[in-house]
Amino acid sequence: MKFYFFLIIYLTLLLPVFAQNNPVWKDKNAKTELRINDLVSKLTLDEKIDMLAGYKDFYFHPVERLKIDSMIMADGPLGIASWGIHGRATAFPAAIMAAATWNRNLMQELGDAYGQEWRSRGIHYFLGPGVNIYRSSKSGRNFEYYGEDPYLTSQLIVPFIKAIQSRGVAATVKHFIGNEQEFDRHKTGSVIDERTLHEIYLPPFKAAVQDAGVYALMAAYNPINGIWSTQNDYTLSTILKKKWAFKGPVMSDWDCTYSTAGAANAGLDMEMGSYKHFRRDSIKAALLKKQLTESRLDDMVKRIFYPSMKLGFFDRPQQDKSIPLFNASANLTAKKVAEEGIVLLRNENQLLPLKQGIKTIAVIGENANPFLYTDRIHKSKNYVYGGGGSSKVHPWYAVSILDGIIKSADPGTKVFFDEGADPQNAATLAKSADVVILATGMNSFVEQEGQDRPFDLSPAQESLIQAVTTANPRTIVVINAGGGINMSRWNDKAGAIVHALYAGTEGGNALAEVIFGKVNPSGKLPFSIERDWKDSPAYGNYDENRASKTVNYKEGIFVGYRHFDKKGIKPLYPFGFGLSYTDFKYSDIRLSPLNKKNSEVRVSFTITNTGSMDGFETAELYVTDIQSSVDRPSKELKGFEKVWIPKGQSKEVSITLRSDAFSFYDVKKHDWKFEKGAFKISVGGSSDNLKLSDIITL
Repeated sequence: MKFYFFLIIYLTLLLPVFAQNNPVWKDKNAKTELRINDLVSKLTLDEKIDMLAGYKDFYFHPVERLKIDSMIMADGPLGIASWGIHGRATAFPAAIMAAATWNRNLMQELGDAYGQEWRSRGIHYFLGPGVNIYRSSKSGRNFEYYGEDPYLTSQLIVPFIKAIQSRGVAATVKHFIGNEQEFDRHKTGSVIDERTLHEIYLPPFKAAVQDAGVYALMAAYNPINGIWSTQNDYTLSTILKKKWAFKGPVMSDWDCTYSTAGAANAGLDMEMGSYKHFRRDSIKAALLKKQLTESRLDDMVKRIFYPSMKLGFFDRPQQDKSIPLFNASANLTAKKVAEEGIVLLRNENQLLPLKQGIKTIAVIGENANPFLYTDRIHKSKNYVYGGGGSSKVHPWYAVSILDGIIKSADPGTKVFFDEGADPQNAATLAKSADVVILATGMNSFVEQEGQDRPFDLSPAQESLIQAVTTANPRTIVVINAGGGINMSRWNDKAGAIVHALYAGTEGGNALAEVIFGKVNPSGKLPFSIERDWKDSPAYGNYDENRASKTVNYKEGIFVGYRHFDKKGIKPLYPFGFGLSYTDFKYSDIRLSPLNKKNSEVRVSFTITNTGSMDGFETAELYVTDIQSSVDRPSKELKGFEKVWIPKGQSKEVSITLRSDAFSFYDVKKHDWKFEKGAFKISVGGSSDNLKLSDIITL
């Protein structure tokens, strides 16, 4: 008996030592909440506070006493960036180009490629995606976002985020919220009414949180309705954390935390890019004055560790050495996105695809062959594989338009190049060629974070386009830009127009394969292109009143195609538009109620490829509320499906609509509302080409 008595005493004394060497927070089989609580309970006050601020720009603060290393973050939306800190990487097409694919499956593949890139370098946090709305063509950061429609954005980012996080990398959705302009973003506030906020600007963030399960969120620079985004209790606490039940950390964008207790109590958990407010002295002072509670401090730290526990950062090395740094698979995915994201806007007399037998091609324009390097040593600022700013990637390589054309042209075809500095010399070359490829648009110097950009091209580019298209009507104008530009003065003179957006590392090859017909273009615009800036929904409420430091979103919910429909204005190119080398016929629409109680409807129809080439078609579905108690858009995108259809064949497409497809945000209830009545369902190939429609009463 004495033996067992002393054994029990011995084991009792040993338990604290065992617990210290094997804490709960290190037990990967323990529940997440228990692990987080155990870890936070072991931190000193100083260690807790240190976790609240960024460390060496792109790191979380380590806890050296507990041997917890720094978590690493990296921009960004176009591939691994962060100012060249992590070396070369795959330069993916811009997010706006990914949106132009309208392909959920490809977005999943793209997210997996991003996850591979981050894991191969041991990076924990992906600072993206950016899901702000394309409100104006002049925003300098539109290329990082997914266009003008909240439904399209939501549908594309969910599989993207899920795929990234399935690779063990935490996505950080940004910029929350109202960051639709770059000019003086620290001080210029966005004024957005409640309904517009909930119907247009919040849905992509909500989808990221509730549908994709995103692990982190970044608050924006700007004030929203008079209160800084980083200390806005309504958006951060009421909506994000209470209504949507977001469990992860909310970090500031870089250097945009403006207070200590005010920001912390409103819902900000981490100050990034500065060390001004979430410091030991300021946090301790707030605690001492009872401006901040210890329970809120613990909540902040718990949220910071939540992604680490869920994604296993403490349970395995973050670097996966089985994934190569130079990733051929990621480069191939980048090429696929570029191929499917290129949008054919104009194709007079079927100039494209180029036919065999062409003897001479003139490639004209600086954008066809720009200087490429973008790291801290090489100071190029006019590349076109992506936009500029924090999203810029230092690529392993980037195929230019010129290189792509030379590679894909027939062996007997001669390719000539002129930068276009002298329009007359360029016109002379154009006149002598069988066909011209004129590369124009924006570049990373004009279109980047921290500044807005013009809608008009420079006078030099306008002169060049006029001279070249006059000299040779068989001119293919290729546009690089993160959105719409003013094309009205020369649109009708071009033989063909291709919007190549910012196409990433394989952009030149992808464009050439579209031009020569190896790839049938299938991209559709995720934004509308106005004929004139005065037609924009943001006109008069964008850069016209900057002295006030306020941007009023006076158009309300009527953004993009919603605006053009309401005002009866015909854009130059409508939302959802994109030509193909083949033709598609829509027929046989059928509406079938699935659940009358929940107002679910199945919409079925048939698409037939009546042309001579296999190809993708994206069917777009819009809902119209025929009679509503509030002013609603004449139609709204509520479904789409991209299908591959061989020539001569047909595909039946089915899309299910749920009650949220028919609802609007009721400012009286402060919630979504469904009103019974008749709804028109329309289907077609773009927002202004809806071949089928029918009415259902719900």
